[in-house]
Amino acid sequence: MSFLLEQGDGAWVRNALGAPRMDLSSPELVLGYCEPSVLAVAQRALGTLGYTPAQSEGQSQAESLLVQRTAFERAQLFSCGEQAKAFAIQSALAQNPGRVVELHGGQAIDIPSDCTVVVVSMLGERLAPEGWLGEVNDAALNALLICDERQTGLGRTGKLFAYQHEHLAPDFVVLGAGLGGGVVNAGAVLGPVWLPQGPGVGHLVGVCAHAAWTAVQTQLPASQRSGRHLFSALRKLPGTLVQELDALGLMAVLRLTPELGGASKVATKLREAGLMVHANGANELLICAPLSISTDELDWAVGHLNAVIWT
Repeated sequence: MSFLLEQGDGAWVRNALGAPRMDLSSPELVLGYCEPSVLAVAQRALGTLGYTPAQSEGQSQAESLLVQRTAFERAQLFSCGEQAKAFAIQSALAQNPGRVVELHGGQAIDIPSDCTVVVVSMLGERLAPEGWLGEVNDAALNALLICDERQTGLGRTGKLFAYQHEHLAPDFVVLGAGLGGGVVNAGAVLGPVWLPQGPGVGHLVGVCAHAAWTAVQTQLPASQRSGRHLFSALRKLPGTLVQELDALGLMAVLRLTPELGGASKVATKLREAGLMVHANGANELLICAPLSISTDELDWAVGHLNAVIWT
């Protein structure tokens, strides 16, 4: 029987029968399902204001807040991360016409002069190897850099943005669905003062993004401790079953031994046991825990992972 989601709370989801499962499968669900502070402002907004397609006070306030605690001078909200990425590329090309090169974590770095480079800190669902982002920065001397942080931004890796782990200095940062706080879809571009004005997204997306950004800032210190706890717990998994562990903050990739029958088989068994993770390729599992998760919940998840891969 399929598991159709009807309720969500933090890392947990339930179907019509009330069966709970922990969802650690979504890179963009940074704050978990129905983050209380975001849900509260969304409910107030729905009760006081209808559809607002043009620029709204909520959007303006959110965009002002987004540039705080960052090195960027302007922000522009969107209804999804894909729109935000397209706008960042369009803005860069208007300033620096030429080629657009997209690099994913670990790929060979070949950057022509005077181009726009879109940097994604992951290759598929794998984190970029240590030092790769710094090498991109050194090679992109005359290029405009767009950091696509839809999967790795907003504190998931232990820092507000994944590129902050290395000496990368992007001109733009793209954020995705995590900015909606698990309540609405959203996206954003952070950039220089000449970032052009984009379309309005309305009051609801604005107030949710404002609340989500605030929640990320509040939860980041605790999530850093949770990330260290997760790494420590995963390292205790038997090496005869887990060949490699690649972790950063609350994101982790486990390479399983082929004897387990493949990542899809293991992910299915985990889902039946109440834990949702993402099967990445033939023998890899991707774990993405929300910032609000507790160490007890992480221990529960790793315990289930250990029990399932042994059976």
